[in-house]
Amino acid sequence: MEEVRENIKSGVIRKEKELAGDTTQCYAYSVFETVVEKDESSKEQKKSQPRVTKRCRCDDRQGCNHPWKMGDEGAGTTVKSEEKRYWGHKASMPGFLRQGIPLDARAVKDAATHEGETFCPHVEKLFDTYPENRPLIKRVLYDGSCDRSKIKEKFEKNLGLELKASFNPRRKQEIPENLPRCIENRLVWIKRWLRFISY
Repeated sequence: MEEVRENIKSGVIRKEKELAGDTTQCYAYSVFETVVEKDESSKEQKKSQPRVTKRCRCDDRQGCNHPWKMGDEGAGTTVKSEEKRYWGHKASMPGFLRQGIPLDARAVKDAATHEGETFCPHVEKLFDTYPENRPLIKRVLYDGSCDRSKIKEKFEKNLGLELKASFNPRRKQEIPENLPRCIENRLVWIKRWLRFISY
C-alpha cells in the first residue's frame, strides 16, 4: 500500500477519473464437501465448502474438546458458465483502467460469493486506504456481473459514483408482444434478415 501511495504521489502511476474492477481466481488444492443449507425463504440449497478438520493431534479426535475448523478457509466454487466450475480462491482487484494497474487486491472470504457483492465494499475500503484519490474518481466500470440496478443504486447512494457495467447476455428478455405496428414490422424484418444470414 505504501508503494502504491508513493507511486501515485511521484507520478509513476498517473491519476485517472475512471476506476475498473475485476476478480482473479486460483485453484484450491484442498478437499471439499457438499452440504445442504436453507436460504432466507427456507428453500434448500446445495453448497460446496472446505472439509472440516481438527488441527490437534489428540488420540480421540472425535471426542476431544478442540474445535472443528474448515481445512481451507475461503475456498469455494466459482461458476464461470454452466459447464465451467472451479474449486478455488478468489481475489478482487480494482485499479486504473487505462494503465491497467491494480491499486489493491483482497481475498474474498468465500470464493462462491457473487462478484457484484464484493466490488462496492472493496471500492469503499480502497477510498479509506487512499482518501486522496476519492475526489478524482467520477465513474467505476465492471463486467456484466454488476449489471444490476441494486448494485448501481448502491454505488450512487454510498459513494456518489456512476457504475457502468457491460450488458449481461444471460439476463436478456424475450421481445414483448403487442408492440406498435412500426416496431413490430421492423422486428419481423430483422428476424427474416437473421434467418437469411444464418444459412
